[in-house]
Amino acid sequence: YDNYHKQTINQSDMKSKYRNLHKTVYQNLHETIYQTLHSSDILSDLRELFLPKSNIRVGISDDYKYLLHGQAKTTFEQHLKKNPIIYQISEKRSICYNCPDERLRFRAFLERDYTDEFDYVFWHSLVDHFPIYYLEGYHRAHQEILVKYPSATLDTIFVFNDLRENISKNFYIASQVEDHQTKLIGIQHGGGYGIYESFIRELWETSICNHFITWGWHLDDKCRKTYPMPSLKNLNLSTRSRAEQYKKSGILFASTAYEKYFNDIYLSPQTCTPRSYLNNIISFLREILSDTPCTVEWRPYTARADFGDNHISKVISSLNPEQSSKLDVEIKDTFYSRVSNSQLFISDHCGTTFLECLAANIPTLVFWDPEWQSIRSKSVDEIKLLSEANIYQTSPHATVSFLNMIDWDVESWWYSKEVQERREKFVHSFARTSDKLIDQWMNLLLKGVP
Repeated sequence: YDNYHKQTINQSDMKSKYRNLHKTVYQNLHETIYQTLHSSDILSDLRELFLPKSNIRVGISDDYKYLLHGQAKTTFEQHLKKNPIIYQISEKRSICYNCPDERLRFRAFLERDYTDEFDYVFWHSLVDHFPIYYLEGYHRAHQEILVKYPSATLDTIFVFNDLRENISKNFYIASQVEDHQTKLIGIQHGGGYGIYESFIRELWETSICNHFITWGWHLDDKCRKTYPMPSLKNLNLSTRSRAEQYKKSGILFASTAYEKYFNDIYLSPQTCTPRSYLNNIISFLREILSDTPCTVEWRPYTARADFGDNHISKVISSLNPEQSSKLDVEIKDTFYSRVSNSQLFISDHCGTTFLECLAANIPTLVFWDPEWQSIRSKSVDEIKLLSEANIYQTSPHATVSFLNMIDWDVESWWYSKEVQERREKFVHSFARTSDKLIDQWMNLLLKGVP
């Protein structure tokens, strides 16, 4: 820097040279730090100094924060803090700056014989789209990430949510499992599990884990071990009594959405098209808004945006002025706050919210076309229970017709002995509840699967 000061140059040149010097110094410093940190002696010393001590025995991914909300999350975290042997595995940023190596990628993906056009397109697409973390940057990212986590050997790791997008967690968990034979316990985090005939997400998660915690169902498969537990998500909604039901009003309708273009093999196979599904939503809203004496809130599925087809505005524009006046579109508030104040919840798919509302004893109706979503043979009897209780309907028209048949007297229907008995049997298999839910989960985390 002193040398720069001695030169008589204009201000713009000075700034440019400072920037170049800063960039060079930073790059050299980064490489020096990287090499130093990965010296085995220094690495060991740093771990002892800065990382948690080795009294931890259980790791849990902090993805539970996406499953629990408000007071439920606060209560669960308070119990976790009381147990120092539990370590929360959070996502760590990697400073891996590897660039794509075209020669390596050509050798890895293109030096082969192609069987057909699809085979050719598939392998060529990997040249551009295969993640750097799992090819050029694998070893460096692996080492960098391991520095940021405890060196202690964990007995068990519990994964509360989807592992696909948590790169650093994947490296750390894989190293624990491979190097220390740590048990990996997966946990159900949504609907469809144990019910859909074909569910790729369930197949993958149950295959990579030593045990998979379900919301009540189980597999007869020695290679994919399941263990039923009350659903942790049931903490989000308190069980509704009949006395509380009289204070509620309005209908909450929650829909999902289907991508215009298939982009995720992680989903369950669907036989309906986005257009036919959209027409189903329109048909339902038109009919219920024409017949209901209540206001209706529609909660469209927006977790993966609007799918590029603007389906929300298409639905709204299909309604007449009278129907539109009865409809509120709700996407900002949380689902739990909205459904807690609703008299009736209606869903058009066998998803997470439908199971949560059944578990909380919130009056619920669900409809889907059985030809669009097939049910596995082992679960048919449980779905039949819902059908006998009129909770499950096969079409939008059947749903509205049932409400007209009971003269919109939701309370008398829902709290009848027949409906409650069938609801409880279904919930025990697919959305299990417990009065001692927190105690049971803490016991599981500390002692592991029996």
